[in-house]
Amino acid sequence: MEASKVSWYDGRGNIYTLSEVREIFERRMRSLGQSIIVGSDSHRGRKTHLIECATALCVWNRDNPKGGWYVFHKSSLPQKNFPSLFDRLYYEVQESIDAAVSIRDELGLPVAAVHVNVNPQESEASSKYAAAFRGMVEAYGFKCVLKPNDWAAGSVADKHAR
Repeated sequence: MEASKVSWYDGRGNIYTLSEVREIFERRMRSLGQSIIVGSDSHRGRKTHLIECATALCVWNRDNPKGGWYVFHKSSLPQKNFPSLFDRLYYEVQESIDAAVSIRDELGLPVAAVHVNVNPQESEASSKYAAAFRGMVEAYGFKCVLKPNDWAAGSVADKHAR
């Protein structure tokens, strides 16, 4: 995904270009001390043979009671493109990395973290990929946050991937 070539939607359905998102992020970072967090999630379509994926760009400061703001991009791809859990998770992580790189390199804004929807607990199916995906994110110079603290992926993107 090229973040500058897709439309971004806020929670109310308003459409933004990436340059408009930049202006809002800069204003919120400057006035409210907020940080940029990126995360992606995907789900199998209930009535289709598609995987619905959403990538969320969020600004938030846990110590500021004024809340945060986010935009998301959604894509649909055939389930056959994702024959395994690894393939789907890899796609999510790469979408998040691509968006974070665009924010950092194209917009010149710092990304505080990339949230990855992978559970490091050994009892979970995704746990065997946790170290690899953490390494991918960190190789690009971003902090990686896994479940259960992956709210940008596990809550915000999850909401819009359904």
